[in-house]
Amino acid sequence: MIIGRSSGILLHISSLPGSFGIGDLGPSAYHFVDFLESAAQKIWQILPLSPTRIESGNSPYSSPSAFAGNPLLISPEKLVKSGYLNASEVPLFEEADSSSVDFSRIVAHKKELFKKLSGKYFLREEAEMKLEKFRRENKYWLEDFCLYSVLAEHLDPQWMNWPDPVRNREEEVLQELRKKYREEVFQEEWLQFLFYEQWNDLKAYAHGKGIRIFGDLPLYVSGLSADCWSHPQYFQLDDEGNPTVVSGVPPDLFSETGQLWGTPVYDWATLERDDFQWWVERLKQNLKLFDLVRIDHFRGLSSFWGVPQDYETAEHGTWMEGPGQDLMDQLKVNFPEMPFVAEDLGEEIDQGVLDLRDHNGLPGMNILQYAFGGAEGDHRFVPDQYVENSVTYTGTHDNNTTRGWFQQTSQEVRDKVREMLGADTEPENISERLMRVAYESMSDLVIIPMQDVLNLDSEAKMNLPGTVEGNWMWRLDEDYLNPGMAEWLKQMMEEYQR
Repeated sequence: MIIGRSSGILLHISSLPGSFGIGDLGPSAYHFVDFLESAAQKIWQILPLSPTRIESGNSPYSSPSAFAGNPLLISPEKLVKSGYLNASEVPLFEEADSSSVDFSRIVAHKKELFKKLSGKYFLREEAEMKLEKFRRENKYWLEDFCLYSVLAEHLDPQWMNWPDPVRNREEEVLQELRKKYREEVFQEEWLQFLFYEQWNDLKAYAHGKGIRIFGDLPLYVSGLSADCWSHPQYFQLDDEGNPTVVSGVPPDLFSETGQLWGTPVYDWATLERDDFQWWVERLKQNLKLFDLVRIDHFRGLSSFWGVPQDYETAEHGTWMEGPGQDLMDQLKVNFPEMPFVAEDLGEEIDQGVLDLRDHNGLPGMNILQYAFGGAEGDHRFVPDQYVENSVTYTGTHDNNTTRGWFQQTSQEVRDKVREMLGADTEPENISERLMRVAYESMSDLVIIPMQDVLNLDSEAKMNLPGTVEGNWMWRLDEDYLNPGMAEWLKQMMEEYQR
């Protein structure tokens, strides 16, 4: 693994505290980096930074772009500090509940704020030069994404319904549209520039404190994305842009009909003929953002579950061959250190997935909540099975919090937990005890969700897989980031030599 024995915390940017209704790249992010340093943590893990949409449940895993950043995370305070806005131009945001993100209000509030940026840009020659440089460095995706975003507003949110010349990307027509919507396209470019400028500042600050950023890469992209419109040849789509085969997983203990994710699956043969360029460019972009990248649903690179578009559930799918080692070989050429982690979870992990992971030296994942049997149980999650080249979690963003899990699991599982951790294990101490098991393990890297550091119950969970409403909303109370909490974590790092 590219890092030694160490530990970190999982907390998404949107979950940070702050004054504008959603965590952002402003002062609270820098405060959290300071907290990580004082707590002797080396890694900050976050979720994808991609744009989100209310129509997709605000999920960072269902984005209109695999390359763009999320403007909702732009900090108003940093805009003022950088001179792009005056303090008087930033409206106050009154929130009824600071522990939760109200996405519909946030989107409206940020749109109004961003309108005030228009027209100010050309007053700053230095910023104009920076933007031009940003355009050159992000040429592969930026122009298409910005035009796509504007056309989705003016024509139809579903690009498959656009007039044929637009849907089919006739260059003369696209040039006319770029001229027609020049100001709006420019606004989208400007927001992407500001997002990346603020992110790069934060990343540099984290590096200065000895903190590295661990990001997340969804395997699939939304069908309603700039990627599918600009590179339809890389996805299994019909002539009108509609998916012919969609993604999912087969029936398992959690669902009799499987999970139908509904995103287009890749045309891997076409990607391979182009030396997997789109994937290489995507990972290059992610490695501008992150020091380490988790590849979500890694098993889909070995083989994937494809479901014909006209089925409403996933049980009628079939296993289809993924790119396997051919893709890995191309990634090794471009990224010799292979700074990737394989998300190798799920019922359908077979030897082919494990071989692909191990042959390329990628760390896998261990989830301690899965070590005690029940529907989630699997012998490979028992701590004495862990190897050094792995990442251990109490739970992930897709799990209940550890306290919530312990309170809601079966009596049989609770008995097994107490057998391992002590007969006096209760909701009040379950998170700390499981954290200690993780820190004591052989795994090079241990990541603990912030909710488990604080031993919060199920009200603080981030996501419930298979649902659309009520996810991605949890926010941290700033008062929790105190010297006592940092010292407690630091002492455990010394105790377990992390």
